[in-house]
Amino acid sequence: MGGRAKFRLPLAILTLLLVCAPRAEASDTASGLRLAQAETDLPPFDAPVEESEEPGLDLEFSPEDEIGPRDEIAPQPHSAGETKQDRLGGDKAETPAPQPVDRATLLAQLYERLTAAPDIGAARALMKTIEQVWRTSESDTANLLMSRAERLIKENDPELALKILDATVDVAPDVAEAYYMRARMAFEQRDHKRAVPDLKRAIELDPKHYKALNDLGIAQFELGERKEALATFRKAVAVNPFLEQAKREVELLEREVEGQEL
Repeated sequence: MGGRAKFRLPLAILTLLLVCAPRAEASDTASGLRLAQAETDLPPFDAPVEESEEPGLDLEFSPEDEIGPRDEIAPQPHSAGETKQDRLGGDKAETPAPQPVDRATLLAQLYERLTAAPDIGAARALMKTIEQVWRTSESDTANLLMSRAERLIKENDPELALKILDATVDVAPDVAEAYYMRARMAFEQRDHKRAVPDLKRAIELDPKHYKALNDLGIAQFELGERKEALATFRKAVAVNPFLEQAKREVELLEREVEGQEL
């Protein structure tokens, strides 16, 4: 979504939030973005542009800079080669602050680097950063709800986690990670048919979400859709060449599917 939307939480969602013990997930979200930026040399994500003083104007002075009466002031001589910019102190001008990068641009740059990563070490660092950006949408409400749901899943309370994820996609229907998290819950219960719509929606919102692509390929394979699974695994590997399972599935399905077509 363009811009950060403000939401009024429905009573049902507020109730879900009150059931869970409040924690500092919102600060976790902010720190996640800072970490995501720190681990790459990309321009800062949504970094505020600080206003600086006019270049060359030194507004601070020390006691030794004080001057006496007007008749004691003598003009300072200027060299022949001195420019107006030199007299204004242009050599003290600070480097302009980098411009902020929006979330979509940041992800596009990270995906491009992942595809071209030279080795698994570089790829793992990029994947960690990408997955932190996935969990940090432009909706503060969605971020808070997803963080609560993730914690509940770890605490073995899937029923309440699922209710929170249902509320998340209702409040923020354009957040790909919320659909992926809900799909994973069905996926881990081996309910592949129920996982497919959420996986497809996550991919529709983020076509390079390589985890959603990989899981959709597995679900299609389990549902007997071999040709579709092959195409999906190929897309996943094209984005992330370090998905070893997906690469093996491509090799096997190429022999099975394309061999039959011959």
